[in-house]
Amino acid sequence: MNRKHLVAAAVTGLAVAAAVPMSAAQAAGGNASGSYQFTGATMPVPRTAGDHLILDGLTATVAWTGTFTGTSTLTGRLVLRPIDGGNPLFGTANYQYTDVFVGTVNGVSGTMTLLEEGQTGRDGIVHSKDVVVSATGGLVGLTGMVKGTGTVSGPTGPAGTYLGTVSMP
Repeated sequence: MNRKHLVAAAVTGLAVAAAVPMSAAQAAGGNASGSYQFTGATMPVPRTAGDHLILDGLTATVAWTGTFTGTSTLTGRLVLRPIDGGNPLFGTANYQYTDVFVGTVNGVSGTMTLLEEGQTGRDGIVHSKDVVVSATGGLVGLTGMVKGTGTVSGPTGPAGTYLGTVSMP
């Protein structure tokens, strides 16, 4: 679904919202919601670029509950930046991952590939956006996007919640 269709769907959804009772997830702007927890990670040896640390080839596993129920494996790049000349491990971060999910979406089994981009700000809050780029099995034709919010809970990575929209053909 392209941006034009997402905007049209959102406007249509707002018009319907005035007349039809909705769940909390729908009222907040989506039909997909739940939680995620990084359960394991393999950190490559970082390289430096100025005062930044760059981790190319990071891999991690993630457990999903809610609309997405299953596990995923992600690979990608994490860039850590210091705050005010401090240690980059305690600074801000940007990342881009490819995330392969195996499980169910609204009870339908399959595999989907997500492109995930995000950042961690000075406040330590992780903000992510995951866009469905392909799907197989019962999820063929699935489109959608969810946004995540969380915190880094330990050495394996963040945990938090997600909210967004998904559409089956």
